[in-house]
Amino acid sequence: MIQIHNLTQDQVDMLDHMWSLDSEEDYLMWYDLLDEEDQKIADYLQQMIILAHAEETIEETQYK
Repeated sequence: MIQIHNLTQDQVDMLDHMWSLDSEEDYLMWYDLLDEEDQKIADYLQQMIILAHAEETIEETQYK
């Protein structure tokens, strides 16, 4: 399970919303509605998810 620590409540809420979207198209439509600052936050959170997933994958492969 991916875990990201030390997020603000606003970041947690944004991540919850990102996860609730059903498709990449839905994500892109939502993203386009964000102002520039929120787009930066969404980009940051997306990168954090990618890094956390990569770390999880590396750990899983090391213990096999």
